[in-house]
Amino acid sequence: MRTHPDQAEKIVNELTGTTSSALREMKAVVGLLRQADDPEAPLEPAPGLDRLSDLAASFASAGLTVTLITEGQPRPLSPGVDLTAYRIVQEARR
Repeated sequence: MRTHPDQAEKIVNELTGTTSSALREMKAVVGLLRQADDPEAPLEPAPGLDRLSDLAASFASAGLTVTLITEGQPRPLSPGVDLTAYRIVQEARR
């Protein structure tokens, strides 16, 4: 990002669009699979950066050493960006 900020901005903008599209598709699929009369259907919100400590704990329980460092003040993010950032961290362990 520091050496090529113009490319980084382009990638982030494309990622946001791709993520939004994927989320719309996922909502459509989940809507088809979820039964309206199913009281056991999970209704919790999508994860975001506010749940990184839970994610780090799940890595630790899998035997991975994880250090979570937070700098600065949290800022509100759009749901798509928040979920994308969480998923990037989640997939980085692989």
